[in-house]
Formats: sequence, structure tokens, C-alpha cells
Amino acid sequence: MTLFLFFVLSLGLFSPVDANAENIYLILLHGRSGVEKIEMSDMTQCQEKGESFKSTKNKLGKKSFICIQV
Repeated sequence: MTLFLFFVLSLGLFSPVDANAENIYLILLHGRSGVEKIEMSDMTQCQEKGESFKSTKNKLGKKSFICIQV
């Protein structure tokens, strides 16, 4: 019984679900040294928010963005 309980409880530690998780980040670049990282739920949302950021006016200089999947 103890061996079975140990086996059942240890299954959660070796679950591959967390190992396959992927994160998507929107990296905002503005001016010469302005960098921000924002976690996104999917690549489509990342592209939309990045384009929205790029189209806004500012006085800090050139703005761009990068979507990365880690």
C-alpha cells in the first residue's frame, strides 16, 4: 500500500505537461535604450499588440517590436 501511494504521488513530479509549456513574449523597443518585455497568450495577440504599439506616436524615436516563443 505504501509503495502504491508513493507511486501515485510521484506521478505529478514527472509529468511532461510543464516541460512542454511554451511562453510567448512581446519585446517592445523604443528609442535608443527603451526595452520592455510583456508575456502574451498567443502569437496572434502578440502581433496585434506589437503593430498597435508601433503605430502610436511618440517623441522617443523609432519604435519596433519582436514576438518570440521560448
